[in-house]
Amino acid sequence: MSLNYLSVVDGFFPDRPTGSARVAWDVAQMVRDIGHNVTVFCPKQFDAAKDVCEHEGISVVRYVLPKVHALDPLKIAKRRNRGVMAARAAIVHKRWDIVHIHSPLEGSIVYALLGDGPRYVSTVHSPAVLEQEIIWVAQGLQGRIKLLFGKGQLKRIESGVLRKAHAIQALSQFTKSVIDATYFVGAKVSVIPHWCRTDFRRKLSKNNARREIGWSEDAKIVFTLRRLAPRMGLDLAIKAMAPLLLERKELKFIIAGSGKLEKSLKALSASLGVRDRICFLGQLTDEHLKRCYEAADLFLLPTTALECFGLIILEALSFGLPVMATDAGAIPEVMRPVLPDFIVPAGREDALRERLNCWLNGSLIPPLPETLCEYASKNYSEEAVYPRLKVFLGFAQVP
Repeated sequence: MSLNYLSVVDGFFPDRPTGSARVAWDVAQMVRDIGHNVTVFCPKQFDAAKDVCEHEGISVVRYVLPKVHALDPLKIAKRRNRGVMAARAAIVHKRWDIVHIHSPLEGSIVYALLGDGPRYVSTVHSPAVLEQEIIWVAQGLQGRIKLLFGKGQLKRIESGVLRKAHAIQALSQFTKSVIDATYFVGAKVSVIPHWCRTDFRRKLSKNNARREIGWSEDAKIVFTLRRLAPRMGLDLAIKAMAPLLLERKELKFIIAGSGKLEKSLKALSASLGVRDRICFLGQLTDEHLKRCYEAADLFLLPTTALECFGLIILEALSFGLPVMATDAGAIPEVMRPVLPDFIVPAGREDALRERLNCWLNGSLIPPLPETLCEYASKNYSEEAVYPRLKVFLGFAQVP
């Protein structure tokens, strides 16, 4: 029998390709593929997107965010009210069997309208109140004002959603510990990592991939894909790499992704004299991203705080690409079994530079690409994750 599954997210992945949106979209496609009816409910990211549409056999319902001043103390309430209006018009009339909440604010909207009827499950990608606190603190005086008015509201919303959930998914032990310490809901939390998609596998050799995307075949390339935002550590990575870039003419640092810090990161590169050695690619399509994984020599993940899983690590490893990362959050859980010597202390520019230099001079050697691929496929494949996720969602019984 087909069930009605509602995925509640803060962004539709084709509109807003973040890590959490990627996970939510992958799960929605899995549920569709096993024969159920899937709808995604989320805020609208740009004017061109239709409010209601079908995308690859999945219904998508978007609502327009209200235009409010950044310091408006009622900003969260106004956004919530706008979402309630859209949900009342588009989803209340339908019977929902499973509501999967990936965003606490949108989750509170749906719960207020649907009540206790469906089975509610919640995936915590990163505790919203802690993620937002980092963003606000980085915004100076304006951010501190937002923190004063917004933190309590957001914590109450997130707490309410988690307490009402029948089951909670954390993608790592680190996330589970943070959730329980913040909201005391550990008994309901299952640690189920995400999987690396089967299409994220090497098809081209490094040189062929470089020819396709126009990268020099003679360069030594460090690649990263990040949202250009606080806590991602890109400013630290640029500072750590700058002397190495100046010393080694063959070395290049390529940064993919978009965000509010793009202008300041480019200015930092220029001030350090390495603007011509660092390339900002902007947002990538999946196909372009695959070529970058195939073409790079090292993937760099310089996160400074609250990395609650690290799907990007698994993607790189699936291509046989070694990863150097900090010890922030859940990164050691994913990295330590296969690349323990490639983990550096978070926030330590000197430690990152020293480890990069060891890799460059050959004293730090990663495992063979085949070993990296095998680790990712064995521990984070669809076959390893799907059965546990189906039980969590309520589609299957505990074996």
